[in-house]
Amino acid sequence: MADDAIVFAPANPDPEVHPAVAGEHAAVVATGRSD
Repeated sequence: MADDAIVFAPANPDPEVHPAVAGEHAAVVATGRSD
């Protein structure tokens, strides 16, 4: 993954990439979760 990546994982309820894992490598993480 590129430095300062932006990750969109909109699948609901289980995104393709867990937000905690993506957050370790990305500057911005967006999900479709409603919680």
